[in-house]
Amino acid sequence: MDCSRLIKYLFTENKYDKRRHYKWENIMKRHKNEFHAKLSVGVKGETIHYVEKRLDVILPDSYKRFLASYGNGGIYGIDILGAEAGKVPRVVKMTEFYRFHGMPRELIVIIDDLRYQICLQTSRLHDGECPVVK
Repeated sequence: MDCSRLIKYLFTENKYDKRRHYKWENIMKRHKNEFHAKLSVGVKGETIHYVEKRLDVILPDSYKRFLASYGNGGIYGIDILGAEAGKVPRVVKMTEFYRFHGMPRELIVIIDDLRYQICLQTSRLHDGECPVVK
């Protein structure tokens, strides 16, 4: 599966679909030990709280699960920004960088491909989840 198809599969445009998230979790679990997977270990609740406080947002439950399970990393060449213990989280660094250059404060960068960013739109949090936007 190429990256563009995988992005379309994992992230619906302006909509959150719990079934897709379930598929996303299964894909990560199924491929975490393969050569194209690049995943770290999960982070503790204090680190997740630090990200929320530093970025002044409430993170969606699915992203908190990702941070707790994997920390950061990805598969098939798609690198999902996250956090590692003892370092300033990459999600914080990149979100602050794009905010400095005019990105709305409601967005949290989770994929940065230089040509585009995929973000969580935290201002539209509903039932613990929010849209993923490009």
